[in-house]
Amino acid sequence: MPVSPARAAAFEILLRIETTDAYASELLHSSRFAKLSPTDHGLLTELVMGVLRWRGVLDEQIAEHYGQPPADRPASRRVPALVAKDATRTGHPANLSSRSLAKLDVEVLTALRLGAYQILLLDRIPRHAAVNEAWNWLRAHTSGRRRGW
Repeated sequence: MPVSPARAAAFEILLRIETTDAYASELLHSSRFAKLSPTDHGLLTELVMGVLRWRGVLDEQIAEHYGQPPADRPASRRVPALVAKDATRTGHPANLSSRSLAKLDVEVLTALRLGAYQILLLDRIPRHAAVNEAWNWLRAHTSGRRRGW
């Protein structure tokens, strides 16, 4: 099943930002994404800027749950605190297990950040859609070894 154009573009932009010295604003306004509908472009902008804005909190949530079995009950949609009490000046939590996240391929970490942002902080996107789109993108763009998150 294909990934929505807005989410596919968000994955692409977030990967370019992570792997190069690209700027989100330049990529969002590039001619490559001008063909998106206004609705898709709005979602694209929300996803990219939201993941970048909340990256420290998203990484903290991912690190907290990375490697743990699923809970018996569905996770709540509560919004995490804007700044953890032990956050550094850059907004990245000081106690974040960077080693555990460093084990993840950049594609997998990007998919997790994008999915976590949609689940935790956007209330109009169903959880199953966020998970399904992240998985479909990973399946289409990575090898089987990388998908073993």
